[in-house]
Amino acid sequence: MNWFVKKLLDWLYEYYNQSEKGQIETLKRQLIAKEEQIAKLGDEISQIGLKNMEREQELLEVIAELKDKESETLKPEWLEGHMSYKPKRRFVSKTKDFHRQFKKPQHAFDESRILYELLKNNNLLNAKKTVSNMEKIQKLITGAIEYEPDKEDNWRPVSDVLIFGFGDCDDSGGIAITSAMGMAGWKADETFCWCGYYYPKGKEKDSKDRFGHAWNITKCDGKWYVLEGTDQKAKPVLWETVKNKYEGSWGGCNWKFEGQIAGGRAYL
Repeated sequence: MNWFVKKLLDWLYEYYNQSEKGQIETLKRQLIAKEEQIAKLGDEISQIGLKNMEREQELLEVIAELKDKESETLKPEWLEGHMSYKPKRRFVSKTKDFHRQFKKPQHAFDESRILYELLKNNNLLNAKKTVSNMEKIQKLITGAIEYEPDKEDNWRPVSDVLIFGFGDCDDSGGIAITSAMGMAGWKADETFCWCGYYYPKGKEKDSKDRFGHAWNITKCDGKWYVLEGTDQKAKPVLWETVKNKYEGSWGGCNWKFEGQIAGGRAYL
């Protein structure tokens, strides 16, 4: 085969395969574009996963920090013995409806992601211990929970109460506000769910008009305040000034401690 014939055959081959080569090049470009899209999507998914991991890690760090602080907190001298009141939780299913008493009232308190995010979104994590911030936390909780009395005693987890938006005194003023105060930065010897009798008219005016009740007590600047959980308009008030209405004779608890006020006293 001479040189001219070889060149002619090569030219004919290139000419008749030109269309197929163009299609191959187009497919290559499309494949590269798809690979770039997949890589970009993978990066976005990784970023979302990273953000979720960061949020989880942030929550774990806050919980760890609180636990470190709590390990240094000692039971206050004024708190002794055990609660006379025994909290219970109700379990309801298709075939069962019963109550179980907590082995320790402290077990009624759970770490709540929902509560953590609620406080974080309102800039109340590690809050400065002031009456103003106490009121903000109180309003935040009472604004999220509508008062609804129990058919029977049931100390619900704080996440359940916040999800459904209903609860009675031990749910709102008791567990929810106390948990919120602790997560906001108050220590285990500075905030409690307290139980006893409430006298609507005051014990001195009518000692027979009373009912069992639960509320929060929190210490600020060396003084104890009552944080009522069943009234959205309520503000922190010094327990000393409302001792004729809030008789804490059944004891109190939080996530770490339980007991009654030493000396048989009914208020702090």
